Amino acid sequence: MKRREVLIGLGAGGLAACSRAPRITLAQRTTAAVRLNKTPRGPRLQSSFLGLSFESSLLADASVFHAGNMSLIALLRQLAPDGSLRFGGNSSEFCVWQRQPTALAKPFRNAITPADIDRLAGFVEACGWRVIYGLNLGHGEPERAADEAAYLVQRLGDRLEALQIGNEPDLYYRNGLRTDKYTADKYIAEWRRYAQVIRAQTPNAPLAGPDVAYRPEWIEAFTSACGDEVKFVSDHYYAAGPANDPDIGVSTLFLSEREHYQRLRAVALSNAARGKPLRITESNSVYNGGKENVSNTLGAALWATQLLFESCRDRISGINFHGGTGGPYTPIARDKKSGEWIPRPLYYAMLLFAQAAATTFVEAETQSHNPLLHAHGLMDDDGKFKLLLVNESAALAIDVQVSAEQPFQQASALRLQASSIWRSDGVTLGGNAVDANAHWHPQAEPQVVDGGSAYITVSPASAMLVSFD
Repeated sequence: MKRREVLIGLGAGGLAACSRAPRITLAQRTTAAVRLNKTPRGPRLQSSFLGLSFESSLLADASVFHAGNMSLIALLRQLAPDGSLRFGGNSSEFCVWQRQPTALAKPFRNAITPADIDRLAGFVEACGWRVIYGLNLGHGEPERAADEAAYLVQRLGDRLEALQIGNEPDLYYRNGLRTDKYTADKYIAEWRRYAQVIRAQTPNAPLAGPDVAYRPEWIEAFTSACGDEVKFVSDHYYAAGPANDPDIGVSTLFLSEREHYQRLRAVALSNAARGKPLRITESNSVYNGGKENVSNTLGAALWATQLLFESCRDRISGINFHGGTGGPYTPIARDKKSGEWIPRPLYYAMLLFAQAAATTFVEAETQSHNPLLHAHGLMDDDGKFKLLLVNESAALAIDVQVSAEQPFQQASALRLQASSIWRSDGVTLGGNAVDANAHWHPQAEPQVVDGGSAYITVSPASAMLVSFD
């Protein structure tokens, strides 16, 4: 059989025989070619790259972060053995640390107590993850923050990755926490005052910042002034928003303004060269809680898949996707009836990234007429190639011919997909879903190899992690 016939059969017949792949006509497809070589194009993928972000106020809910929450613990362990949980968000500026619980005074809305941190310590010990913890700067006091930091260091030990001072200080002027005269220099002065008091009580306290919303110039100023005092610098990144904007749809995520990301990329590359990594400690599709039928769809999972691989390639040291117990954009939601935790579409993007851990980015020369096709070349420690392909088109399949200097003998793939890009249910990876107990039984799809090249059909609105031998 000729290679072109193999390619056509793969889309029109061969894959259609597999229940996981849709039937596609020739009128709905285009072609692309990818050539892999061993030229390094980025860092090694680490499972510690993955993280989740939560509002600090959720720590006061005794039903969430405790060692007996086996459903949530199992789902986290399925993602990574060493991810990170970040606590912060807007609620962090309205949480107050209390050694002894007392009545809350305005403007505080939640108290964080030693019992809350004790529960968190049991939770992270059970799941193996680490904690990035936000201290209140907006309404806080340095001495109270120092006492909170001391307890966190004592109780969490090595599970405490970093303490961040303040949340989105570049928006303080908009949130009524500071005047419109509040600048990066004023934040840095406050940060240093807090850091000095914290370290006077706990010299080994690990610090990070500035955890800004959208101003990379604040990161640059903070890195220059405080870079030697922190484990990493941090920023937030959302594709679109606010959530009540009627013009935001799934396509907005793929076509969103990229200026912010490109500036982040430049800062990340510069910081990596100086040994000061940049981490995106809060991210998601649509800010202000996510948008229904956008943030909870397969489309959002495809957007997140591309963001995970692209940002890792660009030397960003990790991403924490923001969420909670519910809402459109949370990666894992709590079922109101059963209390179990259920993976959402975004979870599958993270799970796909996890399957590529322990590989290194290499060059993938791509020829394609479709700007919605993304390709990332990878190589494992044995010198075997992997290829991540993301097709963000809702209707067009892409037949991809993949080659390398050494001919391939065989290829197989894990496919991330659902029945359409707008679906919020029925998302699978490797043909199967993950249940509330993190049980998952992926099945790799064999791909056609002919003449040393592999022929792969990336169906509409899907992603594939292809392994080659």
